[in-house]
Amino acid sequence: MRLCGLAVLAIVLGCSDPLVSQVMVQVDADEVVRTRAASLVIRVAGGGRERGQVTNCEDGSACQVHYEELPIDALPVGGLLLALAPDKRDWRRLYEASVTAYEGPNGTGVALATTRVISGYVRGETRTIRLFLQGSCIGELCDPETTCRDGTCVDPFVPPDTLDPFVPPDAGTDGAMDAGVDAATCSGAADCDDGVDCTFDDCVAGSCENAPRDSMCADPENPCLDAVCDATDGCTTAPNVATCDDGNVCNGPEQCEAGACVNQRMPRCPAPLTCETDGTCTGCTGGDCPGTQVCVDGTCECGEVPFQAMETACSDGIDNDCDGMIDCEDPGCIGRNLEVCDMSTTDEDCDGSFDEGCIETNCTNGVDDDVDGVIDCDDDDCTGRSCMRSGTGGTCSAITPGCCRVSRPEGCGVTEDWNCDGVTMSACMDGSVGDGSPEASFDGGDGGFGDTMDECMMMTEICNNDVDDNCNGLVDCQEPSDCEGMPCNGGTGTCMGAACIPNGGDGSTGLEVGVGEGGA
Repeated sequence: MRLCGLAVLAIVLGCSDPLVSQVMVQVDADEVVRTRAASLVIRVAGGGRERGQVTNCEDGSACQVHYEELPIDALPVGGLLLALAPDKRDWRRLYEASVTAYEGPNGTGVALATTRVISGYVRGETRTIRLFLQGSCIGELCDPETTCRDGTCVDPFVPPDTLDPFVPPDAGTDGAMDAGVDAATCSGAADCDDGVDCTFDDCVAGSCENAPRDSMCADPENPCLDAVCDATDGCTTAPNVATCDDGNVCNGPEQCEAGACVNQRMPRCPAPLTCETDGTCTGCTGGDCPGTQVCVDGTCECGEVPFQAMETACSDGIDNDCDGMIDCEDPGCIGRNLEVCDMSTTDEDCDGSFDEGCIETNCTNGVDDDVDGVIDCDDDDCTGRSCMRSGTGGTCSAITPGCCRVSRPEGCGVTEDWNCDGVTMSACMDGSVGDGSPEASFDGGDGGFGDTMDECMMMTEICNNDVDDNCNGLVDCQEPSDCEGMPCNGGTGTCMGAACIPNGGDGSTGLEVGVGEGGA
C-alpha cells in the first residue's frame, strides 16, 4: 500500500515512515451537492500550536500549503483521501482543511456550501477525519469562527484524540491505491446495505454508494421541522423558517424559529380595536363612529349626551341614540306617537303630514278636537259616545245630530228634549186641566188620542218608550202605578222600585227573593 500515492502535499513528510504522525482527510459530498455543484476547491493550511495560529505562520506570512480545484465529476464515489503530516514532525501543530462547492467550473460562480475542520495529530498514529459537503448546508452562511454541519453553524474544532484510527482501504492489483477509492467491494445493491433506512444503497462500478434521501423520511408532526436524512444517523429533523399557525387568528402571523411556531408580534387588530374569534376587528380608532358618537377607549359613545339604544323622544331636539339623526329625521320615530290635532305644523307621528287622521277624541269639552269645524255631539265621531248635558252624563244621539240624550223626565211645561226624539211638551197645557177644551199638540198634532192635555192625563204610562205618556212628569219605570213589574228598556229589563232592573241571562230579573222560615 502506497499512501503517498493518494495526494502529494507540502506538509506530507516521510510517507514510508510508520512512526510519523499523520491524518487522512476524506473529502466527500452528498447527492444534493453532487447534483447542484460544478466544481470543488480544496484548501489546506498549517500553522503553529495555538488555534489562532492555524492560518498565520509564525513569521506572519500565509500558511496555505495546498490548493486544488476539482470538477465535481472527478470526485470519486466514496470520496477523495488527502494525507497530512506536521511540518518538522512537530505533532503538536494544528491544521485547517476546507472544501467549498461552486456552481461554476474551476471554483467560479456562487459558492453553494462550505465545510471545514480544525484539528491536530496524535503522536505516532495515523487518524482520519472527514470533510463532508451536505445539501442541508447550501445557502447557510456561517461566521468565520464556525462552520456548517447538518445545516447548523458549529465550532469547526475537533480534538485530535477523538479522531478515528485510519483503516487503509484494500489495495488494487498493482499494489497502489485506486485514486483514493476502495477497491471493488460489491457486485450489487444488496452488498451495499449500510443499515440506514433513508439512504439509497447502490453498487456503482464495484463501489457502494449510500446516498441520503430526505424524501425517504416521514414528515415530522411539527410543521417547523423538516425531515432530513443523515448518512450516518438516519432520519432526523432540521428546523425551517416556514410560515405556521398557532391557532390564534388575532395575534398576527407566525413563522417558524428554531423549530417552534413563533408569533411575529404583529396583532391583527391595532389598538384599541378588539379582535373577535372570527378575526373581525370591532371598536373604533377615532373618527369612525356613526352619527354624533365619539370614540372613547375603542368604544363609540355619545359623549356628553347619555346614550340611548333608540331615539327615546321625538320632539326634544336631541339625538338620543347618537346616530346623527334628530327627532323625526330618525326612522325610529315614525309612528312612535299619535298625531295631535291642534291645527299646528308639528308632525307628532313623524309621517310627514300634519293633523291627518284625527277624530273627535273628547265629546264633552266643547273643543273641535279633530279640527273639522264640528264640536262634540255635532261631530259624527261622537255618536254613541259619552257626553254632558246640564251637568248630567248622557250619550250622543244617533237620531238627532248634536243632541246629548240624557235620562231625564219630559212632561208638560218641560222645554228640553232630553231623550232627543225631536218632540217637547212645553206647550201641552192651556191652564185648565179637565175642561175638555183643545190643548196644544205635544205628540205631533195628528188629531189622535192624546192630542189634548186632558186626554194625555187620562192615558196609561207605556213603560219602555222613554216618553211621559200620561203627562205627569214621570217616564216609564218612574211611574210605579202603571209600570211596576212591567218590561222596560226594549224588554231587556223589568221595572222594579221606579227603576229598570236588567234581566238575568235566563230572562229573569236577576234578583233573589228571600223567603222566611214561615213562608210557603
